[in-house]
Amino acid sequence: MRRDASWRLSGLLLLLACIQAPAVRADVLISGTRFIYPAEQAEIGVTLANRGKLPVLVKAWIDEGDPAVAAERLKPPLLMTPPLARVENGREQLFRIRYTGRADTLPQDRESLFWINLLDVPPDPAAARDEQPRLQLAFQYRLKLFYRPGALPGDPAAAARGLRWSIEASAHHVVAENDAPYHVSLGRLALWSGCHAIELAPATIVPRSRTPFDLPADALLPRSDASIRYAWIDDWGGITTEEKRLVRTH
Repeated sequence: MRRDASWRLSGLLLLLACIQAPAVRADVLISGTRFIYPAEQAEIGVTLANRGKLPVLVKAWIDEGDPAVAAERLKPPLLMTPPLARVENGREQLFRIRYTGRADTLPQDRESLFWINLLDVPPDPAAARDEQPRLQLAFQYRLKLFYRPGALPGDPAAAARGLRWSIEASAHHVVAENDAPYHVSLGRLALWSGCHAIELAPATIVPRSRTPFDLPADALLPRSDASIRYAWIDDWGGITTEEKRLVRTH
């Protein structure tokens, strides 16, 4: 498959994955794949819809990036309410997110990244009928939440397009430099040299950072005409592909 055709196909599959990600269980639908909290707003909302035939119990909380920390131990400056809700079948539940910290709690010159957690525990229909208990699965959804201070220069799209890429031969990795105050979420990342592609693990590039991406141990260093092709995800979950010339450093 040719290079452009391959990326168009994989980009389409990635887009479908992003659209379907909030609905791992078809009964539950969430109103987005990522959420932006503008600092000037009093609150934002996340809507969860139960399209199944049974009610669900949903636990909601926000973490700062470590999913292993128990919700009870977390004290982020953003509060999600209600923390626990029963959502009847065919109904929706609005979860409200409010900033509760002091004005100087978070940096005002760049975005801050948090994670929304929604734990969906369906009831056991067999237990309700006094039958033999059966295995019930609980689904946890983790969605990005960006706290965005007001009056930041530029915009997220310009930040994604403005990434600078270089390869450090001595360290055997590719480096992305983000001078903007916005996060850049990558859905796919590959180094191209001629017709040969080396797939790299994508990540979220934090504001004003220099982020390395390790090359596979057995990967040959690319030719001087190498480039980086990356797919970035915007505020609404849309995907855009960019290609940049790769600068070689030592």
